[in-house]
Amino acid sequence: MANKVFPFITKTVNPLGGQCPHRCSYCWRHQLVNRFPVLAERYLGSCWLDESRLKPLNNPDDFVFLCDMTDLMAITVPDRIIERVLDFVRDSKAKFLIQTKNPQRFFDFLDYMPNNVVLSSSIESNRNYPSLGKAPSQKERLETMTNLRHATDLPLFIAIEPILDFDLKSFVDHVRRVAPSSVVVGYDNYNHKMAEPSLAKTLKFIEQLETFTYVHKKTLRNALRKPEFENESLPVQEAVNQAQN
Repeated sequence: MANKVFPFITKTVNPLGGQCPHRCSYCWRHQLVNRFPVLAERYLGSCWLDESRLKPLNNPDDFVFLCDMTDLMAITVPDRIIERVLDFVRDSKAKFLIQTKNPQRFFDFLDYMPNNVVLSSSIESNRNYPSLGKAPSQKERLETMTNLRHATDLPLFIAIEPILDFDLKSFVDHVRRVAPSSVVVGYDNYNHKMAEPSLAKTLKFIEQLETFTYVHKKTLRNALRKPEFENESLPVQEAVNQAQN
């Protein structure tokens, strides 16, 4: 599971149950919940906290994805649950990734946030795609992460996955202002055939990001559904070889 999330993640821990309110249409969790009844019981309905999963993790070499099956910072999660989970993080020696599509809520807990965290947001593009779910818009998330950079010295991270078509200069400039310690870039893994950029455009994007941050490269391939105005493409293997050099 860990390597399928991000290459640097060594563990995942999911003390938060209940349904994520963002309802992203491409979310891989839907497939798991539909396939395994035990997960449906855990990740449907109102949010709740599983105290049995809050035992401190004391390996300092671990990098833990916290609540990768839902969104700890979603508006539906009570403050008391977030504070309890942050207490667990504080009591652990591992490092934790807290990723959300509602980064505005980070501001409510900056004074309570432990030092062993990386604050992250999933931002697929600098353009808005409102039909994909109920989360705050992509532009709003970008702006919030920029504001967060001015409010905290904690490391920030951006997950650009699944990448959707974007405006090259604007997206690069926005990410630069966030000043993330690193980003991840990758295409959808589940054949949703969304509005994807061409591979050539994505590789150019990665090249420009690498001038100021580290880029973790995940799935890189030709677009399954390219915008009508873009025709450029590269053979997949050639493009991947270029990206890895």
